[in-house]
Amino acid sequence: MWKKAIAEVMGTLFLVLIGTVAVVFGDSMLSIALAFGLIVIAIAYSIGTISGAHMNPAVSLAMLLNGRMNFKGFIVYVGAQLAGAVAGSAILQYFLIQSGKDATNLGATILAEDLTASSGVDL
Repeated sequence: MWKKAIAEVMGTLFLVLIGTVAVVFGDSMLSIALAFGLIVIAIAYSIGTISGAHMNPAVSLAMLLNGRMNFKGFIVYVGAQLAGAVAGSAILQYFLIQSGKDATNLGATILAEDLTASSGVDL
């Protein structure tokens, strides 16, 4: 089980790190989509035979509900995925701070400068 947990930590770490780097530095939706797509493929090929390459608690939950995973395995996978996501975000934040970039609102959903709260709601 440890081998699977380590694989999930590493897979989720690289998914979050590379994906978030693409969002922070990407200049188009295409580059962001390609970064996410290619990193998922790379991770699936590298750890897929070890852990199944879930990289997402929702996927692990689906495996639990389908009976392909027991509850103990689910808890281990989700814990590993959370640890990997936090580690990937921490690495990115460290590199952003070292390069002098703003790292205070990473992942925050905010309105563009020219939008008001009422105009930002799409009904």
